[in-house]
Amino acid sequence: MKLVALLSIAAGGALLAAGPALAAAVGVSPGSVKIGLQQIANVGGPAMSMVVGPDGRFYVCTLDGKVRVIDNGAVTTALDLATVAAVPFLFASANGFYGLAFHPAFNDAASAGYRKCYTYADERKFASGSSGPLTGLPDYWHPEQYTPGAPTPTLANYALATFDHFNVLHEWTVNTGATPPTIDPASSRVLLRLAHPNGGGHNGTGPRFGPDGFLYLAIGDGGGSGNDYSGSVTSPTDGHSNNGGNGQDRTHPFGKLLRLDPLPGNSAGTLSANGQYRIPATNPFADGANGSLREIFAYGLRNPWGFNWDSRPGGDGRLFLGNVGQHHREEINIITAGGNYGWPYLEGSVPLINQDNFSGDDLTAGVTFLRTPPGGYASFSSVLPLAEYKTRRQYAPDGAAAIPANLTGDGTAVTGGFVYRGTAIPALAGTYVFGDYSVGDDTPPAGFTIHQARLFYLNPAQSAPVIFEFAYTAGTTVPSYLLGFGQDSAGELYALFATGDVRKLVPAAGAPEIVTPPVSQTVTAGGTATFSITANGGGPFTYQWSRNGVAIAGATSATYAVPAAQRFQSGALTVVVTNSAGSVTSAAATLTVNAAPPSTARLINLATRGFVGTGAAVLIPGLVISPGGAKTLLIRAVGPTLGLDPFNVPGVLADPKITIYSGSTVILQNDDWGANADAATTALVAAQVGAFPLPAGSKDAAFVVTLPSGGYTVQATAADGTSSGIALVEVYEVP
Repeated sequence: MKLVALLSIAAGGALLAAGPALAAAVGVSPGSVKIGLQQIANVGGPAMSMVVGPDGRFYVCTLDGKVRVIDNGAVTTALDLATVAAVPFLFASANGFYGLAFHPAFNDAASAGYRKCYTYADERKFASGSSGPLTGLPDYWHPEQYTPGAPTPTLANYALATFDHFNVLHEWTVNTGATPPTIDPASSRVLLRLAHPNGGGHNGTGPRFGPDGFLYLAIGDGGGSGNDYSGSVTSPTDGHSNNGGNGQDRTHPFGKLLRLDPLPGNSAGTLSANGQYRIPATNPFADGANGSLREIFAYGLRNPWGFNWDSRPGGDGRLFLGNVGQHHREEINIITAGGNYGWPYLEGSVPLINQDNFSGDDLTAGVTFLRTPPGGYASFSSVLPLAEYKTRRQYAPDGAAAIPANLTGDGTAVTGGFVYRGTAIPALAGTYVFGDYSVGDDTPPAGFTIHQARLFYLNPAQSAPVIFEFAYTAGTTVPSYLLGFGQDSAGELYALFATGDVRKLVPAAGAPEIVTPPVSQTVTAGGTATFSITANGGGPFTYQWSRNGVAIAGATSATYAVPAAQRFQSGALTVVVTNSAGSVTSAAATLTVNAAPPSTARLINLATRGFVGTGAAVLIPGLVISPGGAKTLLIRAVGPTLGLDPFNVPGVLADPKITIYSGSTVILQNDDWGANADAATTALVAAQVGAFPLPAGSKDAAFVVTLPSGGYTVQATAADGTSSGIALVEVYEVP
């Protein structure tokens, strides 16, 4: 978790120019990874989110209320919220249907989660448009929303409240007998109903089940599109402003990521106030201290839009979330339990300022903060974004025109995605893929069409990841308005657009293109050098590394390692990458191996494994002790232990004997090491020098011997003189 403690503040809220430097505006750079966008289907409405169902089919939620099933290109409807009598579904410019999740125990007939799925959508406040009775009583409301003063709002008096609409989490039962399956419209159970404070926007996204089996739901802060919905930064009904902003107020769910168990019948956790779900005991605020809502997993969010875990093979399990900014920053966050992500004191890594019509790049020019944290920024800590970029959205609260020169950002609203764990695009392995809703309504940047979406990637392993934009295969078009991403069971990714298009990210056509060439390295003799390459193009790829133009045997993967490099291995390394359409040769990377410096290290062990027969076919290594004093050695002949786990060598010598000679003179010999009068010392010395232990009572041979300078031979034979098999002779220097 990265924490930031920001700034000193001058009187009146202006940033002191002499204060600590703020994070610079982060731009998007042209990337070298090239892809195509393959049309899978058009679902007939704005494609908001996609999940793979328990049956392997794609289930796409459209913003206009439908669950559309894609099955081998055919598109059918599993549910239409607009036709469900019990659901006063609300679809408008900033409202609709956001997501679908299948219970992890969907196929377990013994579980209460059997055939269950969950949706998150907006619903009307009134039964008939803007009038009539309320459609329901919320489980949570905002203290600013209810003006009559009654301690507990009721359906009779809550119509006087100032909220805009409901955010509702439903449970449904899937009819798996249909082909493809449908969702029973009569099976709805409301788990959670929130009275959305202000305006149509900032509703959030979800739901999604985490690797822990709990259901997560990202709720927007309930504010308007600018500093507040009313246009006045001091509005008492501003969803951003109460108690320093909804995102910081832990007494309610707005501006939060929630975590819950949707099955109220489970015994673990605390039953929710409405009795419809359980609150996990491991939630960071599960004790409700200081009035905190127990469901909160993380807070300080503005309008979370797309969150997913890196939980496929190779992933580290981290939770990535896209958080839409206001006027200056779009951000990608790594979510941790209990984390505070700064809104509305911070927008990305910079303070939220009152000057909407401002570039946001130079915050030392006498700008005014919209609000400051209690105690000031110097004592305020929050989790910094993993990455951020500048938005092109510019507003002017007092009717002034936007300044065109300030429209230099990279989009209008971030769309969170996935860490790529597929195999079709090797150059993307381990990168986080996400995007932006649109280049905006104003004059688009050069090379873009109006409203065009943008697709990005970054390396989350970097401490300060650079955001790159994809390059595209010739002829590829990028639709307008990116709403979400999907991931299939193989880890491949799909982009979802307001046009209804569901497009798969596919490798660029044609021969391979080098994305990341091998990099020259210098190592000291005995060190390890590792070279790697990534390439665009349709796989599978084959690789062949060469040194100075000569192919290296066995060097046929994207990575080539040189362990214990020797000086003769210096030279120019290249690799040829080939697919079915052609091949490409990388630029050369030089391996330089320098001589090792003088060392005081000593060789303390020699070992040789071989076949021990009879007669002259015995194993006879030799050794020499240089003048200067006697040397103590551990000498072993290992046979039966080689046949045991973890070695599992077949055909071992069942009962070896070891003898050391000086010329033809026997100095010492041993048959069964445990029967040696010095067996305890032998075992102790073996542990001291790092030799693997011999089982007590084994038929292996070993002894400790001290020898003067001179030449010696060691003979490993069969104890009975007639047996044969594999044995290992070892000589250790004893310090």
